[in-house]
Amino acid sequence: MDSQDPVHRRIYALQDSPRYPDGSERPIAFASKTLSKAERNYGQVEKEGLAIIFGVKRFVQFLYGRRFILVTDHEPLLSIFGEKTGLPLLIASRLHRWSLYLSSFQYDVEYRNTKKHGNADALSRLPLSAAPSIDQDSEAIVKRVVEDNPVMSKNIRFRTAKDEELSLVIRYIRQGWPSKQSQLPQKIQSYFPHRNEFTVEEGIILWGLRVVVPSALKSQLLRQLHESHPGIVRMKAIARQVMWWPGIDVDIEKQVKSCTECAVHRDNPSVATLHPWSFPEKPWQRIHVDLAGPFLSNMWLIMVDAHSKWPEVVKLGNNSTSSNVIVKIREMFSRFGIPETIVSDNGPQFVSEEFERFCKKNGIRHTTSSAYHPRSNGEAERFIRAFKSSMSKGEGNDNLSLCNFLWSYRTTPHATTGVAPAEVLLKSKPRT
Repeated sequence: MDSQDPVHRRIYALQDSPRYPDGSERPIAFASKTLSKAERNYGQVEKEGLAIIFGVKRFVQFLYGRRFILVTDHEPLLSIFGEKTGLPLLIASRLHRWSLYLSSFQYDVEYRNTKKHGNADALSRLPLSAAPSIDQDSEAIVKRVVEDNPVMSKNIRFRTAKDEELSLVIRYIRQGWPSKQSQLPQKIQSYFPHRNEFTVEEGIILWGLRVVVPSALKSQLLRQLHESHPGIVRMKAIARQVMWWPGIDVDIEKQVKSCTECAVHRDNPSVATLHPWSFPEKPWQRIHVDLAGPFLSNMWLIMVDAHSKWPEVVKLGNNSTSSNVIVKIREMFSRFGIPETIVSDNGPQFVSEEFERFCKKNGIRHTTSSAYHPRSNGEAERFIRAFKSSMSKGEGNDNLSLCNFLWSYRTTPHATTGVAPAEVLLKSKPRT
């Protein structure tokens, strides 16, 4: 990268240089490109990364199917492009896409001091007036992220083209942004702080991995986000994974506060703070169990893992005896293993001799909450409130409402851990 030239700020790439027995290298082919106006505003690490991506794209027909070495004089790129386990979600979107593109190749990244990186130096003195034609398949994975959604992608593309604000944003993304926010029309000034993070793929604006939603679809998507009636915090957590528009947090708060069902079933303020349980070291180590009901003409067995916050809900019908409870708990253990501790209240099903014998045979420590203080089993009690609130807002189909609620709860980042329960317990991110 020629960082000394303020006019051209050229990038250049060198195809794999064969090494001869005497250790010397002889270039096979050269390529260079003059940075566009928008590219000149990239940060230094992005410019250095752009040089590598340009070189790989330019000589892609020579690199596919074989292992090669990327030589750079910018040492931070070793940890960015050399990391095989994936980049953090919130890293700069360009670096994220470039890393995904390079993941389709077999390569090693090698650092070489600038003084010894002279093979490509001559190219910084020979800028090209136009960029060569380059295969654009590097964006295929981003297109797939958008096209994988069969409900939204075509509609978003159509609405984005019709949206006056986003049409202006696309024009500035492609032609370059002004240096000051005040030079933009008032209606799109809120996009200015993120100007260097926007990209356009197939007519859809992306901010990182999030879709920028046109105005015509905002209300529809807010209704979809609130379909299972999550609270403000959980609804924001869901939205921040897939979509964005200026003021989305305020719109989410208005959506939740204006929901009649949420207002009717809103919890009372908490009375006092209890001493918290110690946080388990691993999933399924301490399980909190309780019975909910009679509710919707049934009794329900509730189980919550204290580490991952993964919930299980089992319909017991009218049979809530110790024997039936043990049968359902045993089914859960067959899936996830036997926990070290079970926490329950002092209900007759849990303090019976039969239940105590079941715990003893399986090497489980059974702890009961304080009498007349159900909040000491707060892990299960809190989930029961969320469970009843969601089911009360359902459409009358118990099974469908329960499945939708559990799926939403398990795949939404939890307020305590910051991670979805399914990711913690299953060690992978489920497809949603």
